[in-house]
Amino acid sequence: MTKKKLIAKRIALVLTFIFAVAGWSGSKLQAQEFLYEFGAKGGLTHYAGDIGRRGPFVSPSAGIGAEMRYNINFRFALSAELSLYNLKGQFKNADNIFPERKQGNFSNAFYFLGVMGEYNFLPLSDKYKYLQTSPWSPYLAIGLGAGATKTYKGTRVAPVWQIGGGIKYKLSEKWTLQASWIYHGVASDALDAPDEEHRWLDNPYNISQSSISKGDGFGALTFGFTYSFGNRYSDCTKVKKAPKFKPLKFK
Repeated sequence: MTKKKLIAKRIALVLTFIFAVAGWSGSKLQAQEFLYEFGAKGGLTHYAGDIGRRGPFVSPSAGIGAEMRYNINFRFALSAELSLYNLKGQFKNADNIFPERKQGNFSNAFYFLGVMGEYNFLPLSDKYKYLQTSPWSPYLAIGLGAGATKTYKGTRVAPVWQIGGGIKYKLSEKWTLQASWIYHGVASDALDAPDEEHRWLDNPYNISQSSISKGDGFGALTFGFTYSFGNRYSDCTKVKKAPKFKPLKFK
């Protein structure tokens, strides 16, 4: 089995485990709550590629996005995002020497669509204290996606794996704040090669490599908010109306 297939298999197994546990625990954690969340986020990005491996946020840029979330229960959720991340790299932040002593800086836009499975370490809700819920919780997230960016060969679309986490806080019944850091591994080495001038950064050492294990990547530190909607009613919250009593009539 190739290294590329092994990494993809491991990611699939982790996602399968998360969703299986979510389904098993759903009946225990469901109560009247909101099914969906929609919101926006923005923050800083840091490129991790051939000329950006010295450390996080040495060449910071910005990113914005929209996010949709489906709450399976208080602990598990599925989220989807559509985002635009700007990426920058500077030669002074490279930790190696390139052939022919080449140097260069770049700036590139990355359009991203992805989905993630999320696990809240605490049952998240500002209600239902008898279920030991909490208005805040750290969370872990892992998922897959795809991104598009400009390269010297034209627009390139590449698969992306992502992993990270953060913290969520319920401001009120319907509003939630969140902060997160997510790393995106891109199956392409051309994030830093938007034009012919930077073409040499697409595999600068001209060696055979796996697109997943040797591709570029970036991290995103974002802050955002979501609005909840779509009530969920479990069986325990439904109240059945008692049948009307009809008095007996005697002739």
